[in-house]
Amino acid sequence: MIHRTLAITVLLAVFLAACTAVAGGPGPTETVPRLTYTVSACQDHIDAEELPSWARVEVTAAEGAIQVHQNLSYVCCATVQLELEQSGSVLKIVETNVGEMCRCMCGYIVDARVEGLRPGRYTIQVWGVRFEEMEPELLGEQVVEM
Repeated sequence: MIHRTLAITVLLAVFLAACTAVAGGPGPTETVPRLTYTVSACQDHIDAEELPSWARVEVTAAEGAIQVHQNLSYVCCATVQLELEQSGSVLKIVETNVGEMCRCMCGYIVDARVEGLRPGRYTIQVWGVRFEEMEPELLGEQVVEM
């Protein structure tokens, strides 16, 4: 009887472990990257003619995180939000305008930080700016080593 109870307990533990693995999600040794960011208010003091040369994306790895600094040239009535998508070692930061669309342009300063990554080599892509059915374009891409 003890052997039968022990066998049933072991089978139940194996079954539960298999169900957890099939359900997905990070295992005990995996990490989930976390994105935090800020987007400034419209920097309307920058002349519209200067915006194309002002716009840029810089990516660095420091202190166990990936830092993204961006000067974004976009419409002045936007509300920009960011989300992180990961496919292996490629991290896509996708910018979406959840605000309005208008004709005036200005600059936004975007600072983002991705934490919770294992050491390794990552390709960081910044895609912006999605609005309704308009797809974002690749604004910057860089490979970094953590």
